[in-house]
Amino acid sequence: MVNKIFDIIKEVNLNPSITTLQAEIIPTPKHLKDLFDETTIIRCRRLYKGSDRPLFYLDIYINIQFEYLIDHLKNNEPYYDLILKQSVLHHSVRSYEAMNANKEIAGYLNIPDNTPVVYSKIKSYGLDNLLIEVIESYNLVEVQHFVIES
Repeated sequence: MVNKIFDIIKEVNLNPSITTLQAEIIPTPKHLKDLFDETTIIRCRRLYKGSDRPLFYLDIYINIQFEYLIDHLKNNEPYYDLILKQSVLHHSVRSYEAMNANKEIAGYLNIPDNTPVVYSKIKSYGLDNLLIEVIESYNLVEVQHFVIES
């Protein structure tokens, strides 16, 4: 995921960077209890910036089996390749919709409240159908890049 976000940011001629706002183990949030079997998960909140301008805000929820990633997340490091060393990504389910940013999301993205953004939810599964992560992403419309290959 991170490499793809970095590629999108580079495509609009900006220098990509990550700012981790939070990385911790939390009780599984109510809205994810039907997805994760575990009572605790890793939550990471990140901003992906282009030339220091916030472009993407991500709430990343990672299966607790990947607890060793906490330090990497706190240090603004990409984590996806580290997950792939322990688990094989089998498939993901993605949904996209347009929405207006609420006050919290607008604050992270440094935009006015109710500004249109693209919301996406990505659920990534391993070979054994283990849910590895759920990403809830909010990004500025001007950097949305969508390609379907078949």
